[in-house]
Amino acid sequence: MENSEITTSLNRLLANYHIHYQRSRAYHWNIKGPKFFELHTKFEEFYTDALLKIDAIAERILALGGSPISSLQEYIQNSELKEGNNKISDKEMVQKLAEDFRTLADQEKQIMKTANDTGDERTADIMNNYIAEQEKTIWMLKSFLG
Repeated sequence: MENSEITTSLNRLLANYHIHYQRSRAYHWNIKGPKFFELHTKFEEFYTDALLKIDAIAERILALGGSPISSLQEYIQNSELKEGNNKISDKEMVQKLAEDFRTLADQEKQIMKTANDTGDERTADIMNNYIAEQEKTIWMLKSFLG
């Protein structure tokens, strides 16, 4: 049986991941400067990871009896993350991605709480794993920025 509160929240998370995926990919394409090789590789890691999470979130929505959103228009309408300029400095790119990861982690914490409250241990476990990864990534990005 579908838990509509969780599937609705997961669909919003799915939308955020799509915007984050595209931003990471655009930064990968547009990075310039002395940190090119380091950041080009790191941004690829970010969008590759986002793509895996996109698939896992959509499959979790389906497992809960919901229907994942799947159009660009729906992603833009349902995402807290907004599209932005992709031709910015390397530091601005890192800062923006750190903000993305904070938004994602905050949203995942809310989903985990709802999942725990409703006995959906699997969704809570998935969110807990994502949060741990993102908190580490946020720390690394902020360390990179100094």
